[in-house]
Amino acid sequence: MTSKLFPIILHMDNIDVSKIKFKKKYYSSNSFSKVPIRYKRQPLIIQTPKLYVPYDVRFYGYSKKKNIKCSICLSLSNHEIDKTVCNFYHKLKEIEEVIKKRFKYKKIKKNKKNKNKHTVRQYREFKPIIRDTNLVKISIPFYKENPMIKVYDQSKTEVDFDNIGPRIYSHSLICIESVWFFNEAYGVTINLLQIRLEIPLLLEEYSFEDNCDKPQNKLRNDPKYKKYFKMLDLKIPIFVVKQKMILAGHNPELLDDNYKPPIQDIQSQETDVNTGTLFLTSMSTLKRVKSKPKQRKRLSIQGYNVPTLDAIVNCLSTLKKVRRTSEV
Repeated sequence: MTSKLFPIILHMDNIDVSKIKFKKKYYSSNSFSKVPIRYKRQPLIIQTPKLYVPYDVRFYGYSKKKNIKCSICLSLSNHEIDKTVCNFYHKLKEIEEVIKKRFKYKKIKKNKKNKNKHTVRQYREFKPIIRDTNLVKISIPFYKENPMIKVYDQSKTEVDFDNIGPRIYSHSLICIESVWFFNEAYGVTINLLQIRLEIPLLLEEYSFEDNCDKPQNKLRNDPKYKKYFKMLDLKIPIFVVKQKMILAGHNPELLDDNYKPPIQDIQSQETDVNTGTLFLTSMSTLKRVKSKPKQRKRLSIQGYNVPTLDAIVNCLSTLKKVRRTSEV
């Protein structure tokens, strides 16, 4: 079961208007009274879709207890285009019909002196929730000159009440609190509980990139030196990065924006690239050829076969060494 401290937050698709109940009426004065609204014995709290706030917060006076009266308007002008706003629009219309059906007429005793007492039904004037301009008026409760709501931005950070302004989009948690009666008119009290604003982005510090117009180093995207440029982007001092390049055997001047490689290096790189491309293209066009064993030709001179070099080497290997004796 849900605790009373944490009431149920309803989405418009989950609301069954037949389960809306009305509590006993209480009077604030002879001409003003209220009937609280409940949904499954809980306050009827609804999360709105993304809605536009066309006007600023309106303050319209103080009561005898010095409590500020304040309201904000939410626009439903895009209900014919946006599906979620359309569903929210029709759900409010359904709630209106339930309230109008219940409190459309007022019972009045016609004659108190006669014994045969009977009552008549008098028509009341209903103030619709959605006005002709497709605006919904939401009350902002105040206590001792302090707003009793929470205001957040799109990053779920709590911000000041003064951030609520005109021409801004918001999501809201609203409570359909009660039906009010004043003389022959009646309407619905809707209170704002929380609001989440889509505040425009504000850069509080100077954020221009002054080096964007300068020529960038061409070696920034080279995989050999990419990590060193990344260290510079992380605000590591340049002398530290250059020291690491020296330890790795690289030229530290490569980090300078005005660095230009020597012409010889450029020509060598171009020749390497050209030879590489030529080699790859030639490899794709070459065909494999089977090599035939070579046969040595024998020379013949007047019918005499000249021995080959291998035959001469074999003959020499068979010869024996003979010591020469000294002549007497």
